Amino acid sequence: MLRAIATIVVLTAALFMASCEAQEAGPGVAASPQAEAPAETPVEAEDPKVSVSSDAPTPVTTVDEAIALVKAYDGPAAEFELPIADSLLDPAGMNMAIIGDELLGKKFLPDGFEQREGYRVYKYKPFD
Repeated sequence: MLRAIATIVVLTAALFMASCEAQEAGPGVAASPQAEAPAETPVEAEDPKVSVSSDAPTPVTTVDEAIALVKAYDGPAAEFELPIADSLLDPAGMNMAIIGDELLGKKFLPDGFEQREGYRVYKYKPFD
C-alpha cells in the first residue's frame, strides 16, 4: 500500500514538474524530446464521444472520460496518447493523480506531453 502511494506521489510530482517546464518554455513547445506521431487507429471508449484519432484528438474534459479512455486502450504504452483539456488541470494536480492511478494499474509511466491550443497530449512508456 505504501509503495502504491509513493508511486502516485512520484507520478504526480513528475507531471507537475513537466507542467512547470512547459509553462516556462511557452505555448506550442513539446515537453518531451520524443514527439511521436499519434496512433493511426482511433481508440473507442465506453463513451462514444471520447476518442483518440490521428487527425485532431478531442481533449477530454472530465476525469471519468480520461479513465474511460485508459480502460478502453489495449495496446502498448508507447503508442498511447491522452489528450487532456487545460480546464482539467487543477493547480494541486489531483485530477491527473486520479487518472495516473488508472495508468499505473496498466503499468504506464508518463513520458512527457505536447502542449497544444487548449489541451495537452500526454505520452507514456512501459513501467519496467
